[in-house]
Amino acid sequence: MNSIELLKHSTELSTFAFRSLAEDLVDQPLTRVSPRGNHAMWCVGHMALSDGMMVAALTQGENPFQHWDSVFNSGAPLSDDDADYPSYADVLDAFDQNRRVIVAGLDALTEADLGRPNPQAPEGFEEFFGTLGKVAASVPLHTMHHRGQLADIRRALSREPMMA
Repeated sequence: MNSIELLKHSTELSTFAFRSLAEDLVDQPLTRVSPRGNHAMWCVGHMALSDGMMVAALTQGENPFQHWDSVFNSGAPLSDDDADYPSYADVLDAFDQNRRVIVAGLDALTEADLGRPNPQAPEGFEEFFGTLGKVAASVPLHTMHHRGQLADIRRALSREPMMA
C-alpha cells in the first residue's frame, strides 16, 4: 500500500464512520450535549466547509462551500434555530459531494504530488496544510474528531452505539 492508497482508505473509512452517525441524526440535527457543545448541523456543515479546503487545493479552484463560512467556521456562533442554517439534507449532500471530489482527486495524484505546496493554506497554518499531502492527511483525522461529537449527541439521545 502506498501513501495515496492509505490516504484514500482513511478518507473512505472516516467518511463511512461519520456519515452513518450524521444520517442517524437527521431527526435531531440541533441536539447538543451541553450548552456550548456542537450540534450535528454544525458538525456536518463544518466538515463540508473544511473539506472544501481540500477540494480547492486539489482542483486549484475555490472552496465550493465558502459561502457557509459565517455559520460553520470554527468560532461561528451556534444557534438552536434551524432557520439560521441551510437544510440538514443540503449539508449532508455538500459533505458527500466534497468526499467524492476528494477521493477522485486522491486517485489522480502521484506520490510526488503529496509534497506539492498548497498555495491556499490558511495563513499561520502552513505547518498543518502547507502541502497537498498534509491537507489530505488532515481530512480523516478532522472527520473522526467530529465523529466523536456526533457519537456523544447520539448517546445523549439514548441511542445505541452503531460501532462498538
